[in-house]
Amino acid sequence: MPLSPGICGIVRLDDGEINRADFARMKSALSGHGEYQEVLGPSYAIGQHGYNTTGREGICVDQDEAGTIAVEGRIDNRTELIASLRSDQQAGYASILRQGLDARGMGFCREISGPFSAAMFSTRARTLRLFRDPIALRPLYYALNGQRILFGSDTRQILRVDGIQPEISDQKLLEVFSPMYLIDEGWSDPDSTMFTGIRSVPYGSSMEVSADGMPRVSRYWDPPKHLGHDWRSPEECAEQFRALYTQVIAEHLDTPYGIAAELSGGIDSGCNVSIAGHLLAKKGKPIRTYTAVFDTQSASERGRVESIFRRYPNVSGNVVRCDERIGLLEQGPFHDFRTTAYPSRQNLPETFVELAQRAEQDGARSLLSGEGADWFLEGTDMIWDSLIKRGNIRECLRAFTVLRGRSGFRRALRYILQSTGPTLLPGRMGRHAYLRAHYESTVNDGIPDLFTDPFHAQLMDTLRDQRAQLAQRKNLSCWSQTLEHELMFPPNHVWQGVPVGVEMRLPYLDRRVVEFGLTVPPEYKFRIHESNVSHYGCRKFLQRQAFGQLVPAKVIRSQQKETYGSPVNRRLSRELPALLAQPVILCDIGALDRTKFADAVTAFLSDADNDAHSLIPWLDSILVTELWLRATTEEFPSCRLPTFRSSSSGTSENGHRRP
Repeated sequence: MPLSPGICGIVRLDDGEINRADFARMKSALSGHGEYQEVLGPSYAIGQHGYNTTGREGICVDQDEAGTIAVEGRIDNRTELIASLRSDQQAGYASILRQGLDARGMGFCREISGPFSAAMFSTRARTLRLFRDPIALRPLYYALNGQRILFGSDTRQILRVDGIQPEISDQKLLEVFSPMYLIDEGWSDPDSTMFTGIRSVPYGSSMEVSADGMPRVSRYWDPPKHLGHDWRSPEECAEQFRALYTQVIAEHLDTPYGIAAELSGGIDSGCNVSIAGHLLAKKGKPIRTYTAVFDTQSASERGRVESIFRRYPNVSGNVVRCDERIGLLEQGPFHDFRTTAYPSRQNLPETFVELAQRAEQDGARSLLSGEGADWFLEGTDMIWDSLIKRGNIRECLRAFTVLRGRSGFRRALRYILQSTGPTLLPGRMGRHAYLRAHYESTVNDGIPDLFTDPFHAQLMDTLRDQRAQLAQRKNLSCWSQTLEHELMFPPNHVWQGVPVGVEMRLPYLDRRVVEFGLTVPPEYKFRIHESNVSHYGCRKFLQRQAFGQLVPAKVIRSQQKETYGSPVNRRLSRELPALLAQPVILCDIGALDRTKFADAVTAFLSDADNDAHSLIPWLDSILVTELWLRATTEEFPSCRLPTFRSSSSGTSENGHRRP
């Protein structure tokens, strides 16, 4: 079985006795590299088993007269926090968190850099508090069951307790197939899971529940909403970014255990490996990398990878053929690695597990990844309203001159006016123009004809509610590239819940890097210049400028972005006909119209080489969700499924098990 690090526990709010057998089943789904730690009392039980990749975790479950605290994860700025708290130099994570919360309250969690989940139970106040890191890199779920509070880092831990009835949420199924979630990626409910009654602690939040049994969620961190104004030039901004990101990478490398890295040949992973190679070379240490390759991969991408090896002899490469690793986790050899709280829409989940396993077999406990940078650092061409609002007329004219030289005066002017219109128009008019430009599928009811009439009607109701919520938002601004944080590390990708044996290290999703990146003006991320001959060539300016001397030119100056569209298309071409040959749960519960679905599959298969086929995200979501439902109902045969059919109330009728 794969590793499943984290925390879990049972707490009785009425001071009654817990069932120790229930806790034994919960902790049986918990495993890690470090020593298992737990605290047991008559009315509570809390356990922890961590990745333990730093060698400085120390005591992670601690008890004193006030209560018990457990924490799993990393505190990357441990030295800095110990100094500010004047704590013991040997303090473990539980002690640091307890001391910080006692001294500074919940706001102390804002100061922590690194992924973590934590639980604190006060035996005197009969109060349980659950904490999750700002970027939500460590899953944490909970359920209220009578006078019991159950919590765990995997929903399996909760679902194994006697008296818990698994039930799939009809509202979450509707969200999974809403254009706002699937296409526009504008929102996902951060509190909910696919199971009715099992909630998720949102990013940057704590959940507190006392004897009254009412959970209260409090946000201690929000992504910054305003741009920084301290930089005199993009070059100065890049210098600060270089110092910060180099520090973050150095913290990740400071481990007594083996550390490896993913290397795709792109800029994000290329920067990680080049910085790591540079820093480790000074200490005479090597680092091993893993590159997934496919038949469809271009020779130019392989050339970029090899250029890093030539620059840094202490970086060694492992090329992993992954043409047969394009399936989903619910089927094939990696079934036990599947996620339980949500269906995972990773592009290539089997590839991810294959690379992680190779790294673990070679002695690594950590794997550096370039995930996450695209969400807030890559940049978009929505720079013109920022330049206008900030009064940067000189840069505006310079960029316009470049465009005019390439496409002519009228075309360049028309492009700028179309780009700036949605955010420069006043009031309600500007708000609706923005929504039409950036939430096109949501605004235009972009739902393909795949679903039954009752499900489609409820989906339209959901879509109308989502549009109404969007229209009420005050912070609709693309000029700071403020993507919705719930989808910065989106639950529909959810690979942070895949229980691989190495800890994924995500330097681009360090809180400090995220805060820095979201305050950078968009024209410092997307740089129009005569030497940039493609849209992608204008992107990632911060990384290109900051690490141009460390990263080989083939990587840092690349003008083309490689994608994995072809393997995904191959997966759909292979799996959709097999799916149709069996009973389909989504059809049986009245969500998917089997005839329409079969026609859509036929239409896709006739044009399967088209990576831009409009049905790809919908068919992929159907495949992912269907396989997740099958695996879930097989693992938990008593799982109840919703049904979608016409009724007088116009709502779904719950309570049906798998047909």
